[in-house]
Amino acid sequence: MSLNIWQSQVGDSRVLLIDVRNRTELNEVGQIPGSVCLPLHEVEAAFRDLEAEEFKERRVEKNLEPER
Repeated sequence: MSLNIWQSQVGDSRVLLIDVRNRTELNEVGQIPGSVCLPLHEVEAAFRDLEAEEFKERRVEKNLEPER
């Protein structure tokens, strides 16, 4: 996704931006505002065993903060 397209989508409730950087990197440089933290190494497990509603509750509604 280009920067221009991303900027045009920021704030659209239909768009979910998943930040896949690891928590160490997020702690160093910060999380993208409005994004959901889901490190790349956790993506498969996050989608494999969760029903859609459970994923939404655990990742989207709580917008998990990076571990410190």
